[in-house]
Amino acid sequence: MIKKILTITALSITACMVNATPIAVLDNGDLMGFNDIDVNGVLYDVEFLDGKYGVLGNDLSGFDNLNDASKATQALANTFSAIPEYKHNPGIINGCSTAGGNVTCWIETAYTLVDEFVADPWFDPNDISYNQVLAADMAITTHSNPYVTDYNLSQNRDLTLDRGFVWADWTVSAPVSVPEPATAILLLLGLSGLSLTRKKA
Repeated sequence: MIKKILTITALSITACMVNATPIAVLDNGDLMGFNDIDVNGVLYDVEFLDGKYGVLGNDLSGFDNLNDASKATQALANTFSAIPEYKHNPGIINGCSTAGGNVTCWIETAYTLVDEFVADPWFDPNDISYNQVLAADMAITTHSNPYVTDYNLSQNRDLTLDRGFVWADWTVSAPVSVPEPATAILLLLGLSGLSLTRKKA
């Protein structure tokens, strides 16, 4: 009986220590996003959206700094890299298309807005002010592996009109449940000791 308990416990601990596998969300052949992407021990769902940042919402990404946004973007790039049918297929991503010879889909994880003053050549010498969206982004291309960089876009830029860009909307799914290795070992040793004690008795 004790041996059975030990076996079941060991299998349960092993199962818990395995990370969740991202799940692709598809709609009529379009990749709408992924569920269960592990970003620093927290599972996130990500959805690919078109539209204007200001219309979709200023808390679009779920992150508020470049460091966290970059980690999420890198996790997304790793997810794409691990799936051969998506790795070099920008046209499958919702909001992107390879029509007209487009070979790259940029997925934008926005993290903040800043006010910037720029000189507009059409109205020079007057400066105009507009909001810039700062984002960590990644590229899915037909010819190279997914890669991560950072990018600025105008808040009013409508990505619906651009077949090469989409927003990434991140939401927390669940924390990753990984027991401390020391705890797991102590539990197994304790049960082993109990087994030996029962045999001696």
